[in-house]
Amino acid sequence: MAYVKINPVKSAEHLTNAIDYISKEYKTNNQILVESFHCSLLIAERDFAVIRNRAMKKGNNVAWHLKQSFAPEDNVTPEQALELGKELMKRMYPNHQYIIATHIDRGHIHNHILINSVNFEDFHKLHSNKNTLEELREKSNDISRENGLSVIEKDSLNHKQRLKENIDKAIEKAADFDDFIALMQESGYNVKLDGKHLAFKDEKMQRFMRSSSISIDYKPSIIKHRISTEKENITGSRTIYDDKLSYRSARKKMKAEIDSSIKKCNSYEEFIADMERKGYTTKEGKHLAFLGVGQERHIRCDSIDKEHSYRYSRDGIRYQIEHRELFEKINNSKLKRVLDKSKLKSGLYNWVSGENANAKIAADNFIRDIIIEQNGAERGSSYNNYVYFMQNIYGAMQDKISTQEEQIKALEQRAKELSQGVKSLQNYAEFKPKVMKYHRKGVKNLEGEDKADYKSCYGKYKYAEELINKYGFEHSTMQDLKNELADVQAQLQKINEQIIVDRLNFENYEIARFNCESKDGWGYSVDDTHTVPDETEQERKSQEQEQQEDGAKRRLRDFFRR
Repeated sequence: MAYVKINPVKSAEHLTNAIDYISKEYKTNNQILVESFHCSLLIAERDFAVIRNRAMKKGNNVAWHLKQSFAPEDNVTPEQALELGKELMKRMYPNHQYIIATHIDRGHIHNHILINSVNFEDFHKLHSNKNTLEELREKSNDISRENGLSVIEKDSLNHKQRLKENIDKAIEKAADFDDFIALMQESGYNVKLDGKHLAFKDEKMQRFMRSSSISIDYKPSIIKHRISTEKENITGSRTIYDDKLSYRSARKKMKAEIDSSIKKCNSYEEFIADMERKGYTTKEGKHLAFLGVGQERHIRCDSIDKEHSYRYSRDGIRYQIEHRELFEKINNSKLKRVLDKSKLKSGLYNWVSGENANAKIAADNFIRDIIIEQNGAERGSSYNNYVYFMQNIYGAMQDKISTQEEQIKALEQRAKELSQGVKSLQNYAEFKPKVMKYHRKGVKNLEGEDKADYKSCYGKYKYAEELINKYGFEHSTMQDLKNELADVQAQLQKINEQIIVDRLNFENYEIARFNCESKDGWGYSVDDTHTVPDETEQERKSQEQEQQEDGAKRRLRDFFRR
């Protein structure tokens, strides 16, 4: 059973990122399962651009990313999957350059194919629409049948889509929720309403499907709201929770879906599969992004929460899933911010005052505990604790995170260089013998295919040599570079995990600082010219004053005794 989908690649940068992603060594058995057609993996961007620049109308897409997945029960071997992908390209896009990579890192074998948006025969653009996608899937099914693989029938592909369409139609006609249920039953669905969950099953479905699996817009409470307002809510611009109407952007809706998937998934791969089950299309290049129903373009995950963008990066999501207990422990210990009570009145003002008092005390205790943990003793008054915290601990954590970010950039750059070095050594070893062979024959005497082959081999050989010299890999072996690359990737993973923990902890540092400096907090400032006296200093002055008073009393008593 092979399932096929295709998405556009919008820019040269995205194409570069996609090539790097699909050709990763750990996904493709050290790139043994990577092949190209009328282009070189090393300079595919250039090869694609040469053909693309000859098109009369270049359009907005530089390439297309085709994904072909095989069912685990078909027991397709990686080598067989690679050949099936090449056969699909031969039948559907025979005149387009492409790079194909078979991935073996998940529970199912699947192909990634990057196709040039312009063909090399007449330089026309590749157009993908509903009809061409249908043709692509039909050709994929034909290949599957020929090789004894199972085939996805058209009806089984669209259980969720059919359910969605039938729910939308029933909502338009229904007078109330009971009428909606009756209309769904008339459409041939068995209905199961279990508490807050609503599920449907018809004769073509093997089991019940929850309406909320389509998207959060199909939860029972929202269906009721849509019936009552006679307005559809497909785009997620408006939803209802606990009978309170609120407005939700595509980013907020996506954030809710991501949070839901993170909580119930046990691996990053499960998370991606769950998001795709909800109707989101995944794009994994330099950043993780999703395209949902009603969205015009992909939205990067780290843009859905600007205050905590690192939590929704690829590494942040992976960390939340793989280190769930530690993440929740740190997250649950988060301090509360003091609230602005200047515009509040009566009882609410008093309530906020109490909340702020607790928040300020919690911030003081947090700072004191941090100082005791790192230095063994607090610094006296709450103000002195705050000053020491800001000057010695807060800044040190900022510097640590900045250093980690610089280390990550350096390691990512080194990993890129090493990866290119491995590819360059492979190409150097492959094409140098061919170039030398032609040189021995005499380059001037070459004609026809030999001449064209020599030019191609010579260009790839010189470019590989140029990169080897650029990065200083002249005396390195391929195994040396692979070992160093593995070490760099291990270091990168370790630092990425550590920086997420440090950023989580730093959130409390930020809140503690805010609570101490806010006008509704203590109003502290490290730069104040007037500082709050230390408690020990106050005691010393009080003792001196008492001693002065006692001395004056003694002198007065002695005077009257005379």
